[in-house]
Amino acid sequence: MAELPELTILQKQMHEALAGKRITLAEITQPKCLNVPVKKATTILVGRSIASVIRKGKWLCLNLDPEHYLLLNPGMGADLWHYRKGTQLPAKYQLRIELTNGSGFTCRFWWFGHVHLLSPQQRSKHRQTAHIGPSPMDVTSQQLIEVARRYPRSTVKSLIVDQEKLAGIGNAYAHDVMWKAGLHPQRQLASLLDEEIIRYHGAIRYVMQRAIDKGGLEKDFHQQQGNLDNVHELFLIGYKEGKPCPQCQTSIKKIRTGGTATFICPTCQLNQSAGKTGPAPRRRAMKPKKRGQQVHK
Repeated sequence: MAELPELTILQKQMHEALAGKRITLAEITQPKCLNVPVKKATTILVGRSIASVIRKGKWLCLNLDPEHYLLLNPGMGADLWHYRKGTQLPAKYQLRIELTNGSGFTCRFWWFGHVHLLSPQQRSKHRQTAHIGPSPMDVTSQQLIEVARRYPRSTVKSLIVDQEKLAGIGNAYAHDVMWKAGLHPQRQLASLLDEEIIRYHGAIRYVMQRAIDKGGLEKDFHQQQGNLDNVHELFLIGYKEGKPCPQCQTSIKKIRTGGTATFICPTCQLNQSAGKTGPAPRRRAMKPKKRGQQVHK
């Protein structure tokens, strides 16, 4: 699934290739991925210019002129391919946008992708994006502390994968972020010291920028290969169960966190609470003593 690194790369490349160009053709081959009828979508799209391309969480938003918005969500993955005039098109795609100079792009979803066309009035009420949180790359360490303090019962992992708290990171990169910060995914946010949240903030920025610099996981807008065939070079500990931790050589372990798996180093990421190693010990309930029974000290 495309996350912040992949979508950041795509957003930059799409903006450079598409901004300022007018749409001359819109072809949609899979009506189920649309939020409006195909005929209505093509009527709205053709003739509009692409003013800019931005990223909002795990969505790419093409800002159109006159004012409308074309939102793309790659779902579990997608091939977004920029083609030039005269280039042979790919065999399969759900969306094709062609521009005035004969160039354009196609989008082929691997699984569960979405194409949503919105008016300005619909944009603020769009269920999937209206309540998306800020990009983790845009928040300061102090702002991250404030977010964490608003959700004291949430866990370390939920802070970065819950898109209403911070938007853009999913399960693919969360493993590395938590390992880099030295935090156990199941720790409650209430147990974190400010210093630990500041460390978490630094880990987010480090892991995301590292992945961007390496080209992300999936192909980019120009179909340059990402790291799908080289995931062990892209990830620090993610998906490396049984491999040695880069820091302490302990074997990486896979645990369940809610409905997903998480890879951790059991040594570097102790489940500690405010500096106390390990979970708090459970007190054994005292059984009521029977009449006449003595208590031995």
